[in-house]
Amino acid sequence: PPDSFYIGEIQRMAELYYELPLYVHIFTDDEHPERIAESYKDELEGIDVQFGWEENPSHSDPDQILRDFYSMGQFDCLIHPGSNFSIMANIIGRSKIDIMPLHYYRIGLEPIIDEVEITTR
Repeated sequence: PPDSFYIGEIQRMAELYYELPLYVHIFTDDEHPERIAESYKDELEGIDVQFGWEENPSHSDPDQILRDFYSMGQFDCLIHPGSNFSIMANIIGRSKIDIMPLHYYRIGLEPIIDEVEITTR
């Protein structure tokens, strides 16, 4: 999904839990997750949010992949792309809120998410 999906859902969580600071952990294959965090911070100005990520990502390390898989489901809220990896991580995890895109269409190359699935435990 485009960054706008994640930013919008973080904003939604901030509105629901306005009295609490948010911690957002970025799970990504990107070599520079800090750049993602910086761009999100710019979009989320005024929201009390702290970002974290794997400091030295090794996307070929099976141990790190398993740590990520296990960790995804340990957060109160999991906002994810709907990949099999993230869906299974949430099933075995214990996230109270699960958010993923359900339907999208494209304008040119840009995906536009028009339906989101939110489930709670």
